[in-house]
Amino acid sequence: MKYLLRKEIALFFSSAMGYVIVAVWLLAVSLMLWVFGGDYNIPDSGYASLRPFFSLAPILLLLFVPAVTMRSFAEEKRLGTMELLLFRPIRLSTIVLSKFLSAFLLMLMALLLTWVYVFSVQMMSSSGMDMGELAGGYIALIGLIATFVSIGVFASSLTSNQLVAFLVAAFLSFAGFFGFDLLASLYSDGAMHNMLSAMGMNEHYRSLIRGVVDSRDIIYFLTLCTFFIGLTIAVNTLRKDKKLWRNTVVVLSGLVLFNVFSAFVYIRIDLTEGKRYTLSLQSRDLVKGLDKPLEVLLYLNGDLNPAFDRLRTATLDVLEELSQYATHGIVLREVNPAIAPDEATRQKNYLKMDERGIKGISVNERDREGKVSSKIVFPWLELVYDGDTVPVELLKKNINLSSQEVLNASVADLEYGLTDAVRLLTMREPSRIAFIEGHGEWSEPYVYEATNLLSRYYHVDRGTLSADPAELYPYKALIIASPQTAFTEEEKFVLDQYLMHGGSLFFLLDGVKISEEEFAETGESPTLKNELNLDDMLFTYGVRINPVTVQDMNCTPIRLASSQVGAKEAYSTVPWYFAPLLEPVYDSSITRNISPLKSELVSTITWVGEGEGQKKTTLLTTSPNAHLLPVPEMVSLRYVEMPAEPSYFNESLLPVAGLIEGQFTSVFRNRPVSWYAEKVKEVSEPARIIVCASSSLIKNDWKGQGNQSMPLPLGYEPVTGEQLGNADFIVNAVNYLAGNESWLNLRARNSRLRLLNKQEVTTGLYKWQLVNVLLPLCILFAGGGLFIWSRRRKYHRR
Repeated sequence: MKYLLRKEIALFFSSAMGYVIVAVWLLAVSLMLWVFGGDYNIPDSGYASLRPFFSLAPILLLLFVPAVTMRSFAEEKRLGTMELLLFRPIRLSTIVLSKFLSAFLLMLMALLLTWVYVFSVQMMSSSGMDMGELAGGYIALIGLIATFVSIGVFASSLTSNQLVAFLVAAFLSFAGFFGFDLLASLYSDGAMHNMLSAMGMNEHYRSLIRGVVDSRDIIYFLTLCTFFIGLTIAVNTLRKDKKLWRNTVVVLSGLVLFNVFSAFVYIRIDLTEGKRYTLSLQSRDLVKGLDKPLEVLLYLNGDLNPAFDRLRTATLDVLEELSQYATHGIVLREVNPAIAPDEATRQKNYLKMDERGIKGISVNERDREGKVSSKIVFPWLELVYDGDTVPVELLKKNINLSSQEVLNASVADLEYGLTDAVRLLTMREPSRIAFIEGHGEWSEPYVYEATNLLSRYYHVDRGTLSADPAELYPYKALIIASPQTAFTEEEKFVLDQYLMHGGSLFFLLDGVKISEEEFAETGESPTLKNELNLDDMLFTYGVRINPVTVQDMNCTPIRLASSQVGAKEAYSTVPWYFAPLLEPVYDSSITRNISPLKSELVSTITWVGEGEGQKKTTLLTTSPNAHLLPVPEMVSLRYVEMPAEPSYFNESLLPVAGLIEGQFTSVFRNRPVSWYAEKVKEVSEPARIIVCASSSLIKNDWKGQGNQSMPLPLGYEPVTGEQLGNADFIVNAVNYLAGNESWLNLRARNSRLRLLNKQEVTTGLYKWQLVNVLLPLCILFAGGGLFIWSRRRKYHRR
């Protein structure tokens, strides 16, 4: 086989056709990904992912793999050398495998050259790629290429005409990849749709490119390769061995049975960062601790379309996995609210569901005849445990995502949503946290969303500081958000002693302030240092908030009136450099896998002191393109006219928020405290502090007025419609401070936004286009030239 394999590869690269096919493939992929606009363009997508490549590659492979394999046997038959090969003392299986392996290795070489794209995306992103997802994508492509090559070799063995071999291979590959999906689309029944889809290559390919290597998907592609290679052998020996039909049927039956068996006994390896598709150890331990059966009422039932049926199936899969570890089991009850004797009763059912906070979704569907029908679907379930009930919304709404992306995000979030509800059900005495008031901090409406989120896990209080530190000891964490007036020494002492006794403090402080009234009237205001009388306290603990204002090239936009059109004002969207998109530092479980944070009027922090017995962790930073304005520089709308020049935004990754944990020295050490009769505790028990140099991180905006007003989600950016990572950060931070960091392992599993650096995309686009279009071609032709030169040198010597 080694000789035949070398012969096949040498034959391919000795002709110009081999280089032309690979070059055209690389050129087509590069242009679609880096030059031409559209859904596959990586720079336009803004994400640090090769998912566009993995979506595009199968379409192009449907043409290029048959072009590579069409001459495998067809050329031998046309030249009359096929009979010579068959009469030589070489097994036909060896011949077929050598043809298969030569074409397969050629396509792998072409695939290897696409690693230029990996390098480029890594260099263009500040957060990098999910390498596990990348590995899954390439594994999927290797399996798909092997399958297409086996189909192409089989098609080439049927004819002596290369064009016919190309067309047959392209048709069979298309039918295997898209055909079952097209057939499934004819059925409105979700179960039938998904069963037919599972028979096609596309379903298994999509599963692998997520970064999850499932033995069922691997066996599927191996089965197809084995089938078509065996069929190729059978076709070329059928005239000599009539018993081969029986052997073929036996082998085919064995393959079918093996796939059926693998559907029940399988291995699943999640390669993604954070193992976001694997049931975590925390989830297993959580359900193991249940001392009663857990009842699940699933409302996502009935005649579902394929998307909702897929969500329902994924939900059942997670419940089945959880039930394997639940000591007293999980009792599943499927309820369809649409089932009723008449329409009036059905509407009453819907109204009762709505009153319980379980809202249905109106879904419009078009049948084959073009008729549109509407139905109400409830993508919800309820968990019932020990008399308590918690609803769980299965469909995660996000206006930034397409319907398919929403479905994928919902499936990925199922484990967290379900186990989060179980935790709430089993939490008999929630811990207490508190917002500190009395210094002009954010009033309750401005932290409404944060309070609502935290109240799911804690009993949330609000209050002023008393003179007795002991009153604070029952609280797991204290939140100090946007104070505007200075703390007294007595108040600082209370906070200090709370920390010394092992408490946790969450500071969200503004390093500078402006006059809101002046800014509203004139569009500008000078910055002033925000004097809170906390500098000495924070310095003693190991951190300083600098009286500077951050400007950042990576920022959220604002809308400004630009002109008058008739009776209406025209608005333009411009970058607001004073509203940075803060970058989470992924070394911490608090910020791992969360999206950038919305902020405004941000300062920076600096670590100070040796911090013996302490661990300091930066949590949030600016982008690599930031600028600092010292006080009393102006915050002005005139900056929106300033171009984004890298020479101006020349500060990189400035720390904005950080965590200190360990032992702290009291700021009142060796100081007389006349107002406190008891002994001052001068060295703390193990404690934690988070300091954020902007109070905007916890603030939610409102829309509407009067009775029509309602809070916007924390971190929601109304201009772009993006849901940013503020809510995740606040919940994670408080959970960590309260000693519940083990929960964060699940929360951190949620996928974060891996974005391309906007500055690099804007200024370096042409450079990266040239690199990704020309470099793979240069490597190909350089390698080809070296191959031809070495062969000529070898045979010239002979």
